[in-house]
Amino acid sequence: MKDSDTEFEFIGIKLALIFLMVVLVIVIIGLACVTSKLEAMGYIQCSRDQFPVKVERWVDGDTAVVTISLGLDVYLKNQYLRLEGVDTPERGQEGYSEATRLAERTCPGDAIVTISGKGKYGRWISVIECNGVNLNEILKARGWTYK
Repeated sequence: MKDSDTEFEFIGIKLALIFLMVVLVIVIIGLACVTSKLEAMGYIQCSRDQFPVKVERWVDGDTAVVTISLGLDVYLKNQYLRLEGVDTPERGQEGYSEATRLAERTCPGDAIVTISGKGKYGRWISVIECNGVNLNEILKARGWTYK
């Protein structure tokens, strides 16, 4: 075997090891999105999941009951969505009817949701867009945000 053949073999092994290290880093980052708090600490940005939904009804201005389409004719029915970063008045509180009617008028049917996780009451924490309009931002502009 010539020295040049050995040198090319050594370079090939180095490239293979570098490739494996890159793949390992990508896998670790992917697992970190699922299993750690690195995203919350600002070190990485994990992707969110977007799904088409059909709004069945609005419970109040920041909670809807929807059917989520997962594709291939697979649906999750009667799912509760909680609008991320929004806090509208509850039933019986002043402003409840106004906030609920605004949500019903803005998103009466088909929408796209970006889901970031589940909240403490089991609702999907989401940003909802209807006909290109971000309902979360509209409600926040009205002052209905977490304080």
